[in-house]
Amino acid sequence: MSNPVTESLRLARERKKLTVTQVEEQTKIPARYILMIEKGDFLALPPHVPGEQYIHSLASFLEVNPDPILKAYQAAKHGTNQRSLSTTSSPSGLTVFLSRRETMKIKQQMRQDLAGGWKKWLTRWYVYVPIAVVILLIPVCIWLWSDEKSTPLQADASGSISPSTSGQQPLKKNLAEVELVQAAETSESGVDVYQVKNVDQLHIKIKAKDPTKVVARAEDKKGKVLLEETIPDQATKELSHEKGIYLKISRPGQVVLSVNDIVIDTSEMKEAHTFQFKLN
Repeated sequence: MSNPVTESLRLARERKKLTVTQVEEQTKIPARYILMIEKGDFLALPPHVPGEQYIHSLASFLEVNPDPILKAYQAAKHGTNQRSLSTTSSPSGLTVFLSRRETMKIKQQMRQDLAGGWKKWLTRWYVYVPIAVVILLIPVCIWLWSDEKSTPLQADASGSISPSTSGQQPLKKNLAEVELVQAAETSESGVDVYQVKNVDQLHIKIKAKDPTKVVARAEDKKGKVLLEETIPDQATKELSHEKGIYLKISRPGQVVLSVNDIVIDTSEMKEAHTFQFKLN
């Protein structure tokens, strides 16, 4: 939910017809921090981030009065005694948005932030490591103890007693992971290549906002045609394959594209675009 105080930054950026990536290039502020400040989500900023400096820089660049935003930032920072260094969300109903143009830059910035934070963490390892070990051991001990008590015993033909394996439930697989491994701008083929992990089958859903032509093939551009038609306004098409899907969309900015419930950001794509999704 947007903060009415910080929303002036987003409105000013949109009036200037600038994307978050363009503002990042001009101010040298990472895109994810720009979005956090625009939404007023100050508590999501890591401790080492110079929040007030970023607010001054953004306000100056976008020609916005920084004072109300700084007051809101200071109130948020001083109004809490504890701040979470990471965010955790429920796996049920989770939708992750991937930005095709910003993914590579955000990954590089995250690696740089991690390198800086790692040095600070090392200075206090003697405090964190024992605590982490204890926290990890508690659920392991509980699981071993409960498993030993709940596993039924059965006798085999020779009379020996062994744990029963009947009725065991298969472990649930992790959520899907979708990673952009090759961007169209850096590829001779002009194709965005994504790698999909932790699933047994690719499942692609395409919902059209306006009539859009879609061509889908199995695995690559020479594969079997899975779909070739114009999807009507507000209609949805779904595709599945066990190895990979090669997809060409005539108007990607007019569709909502998701891969195993992970949404791929196509909102800024004005021309026909090609995607290749490979199952890892």
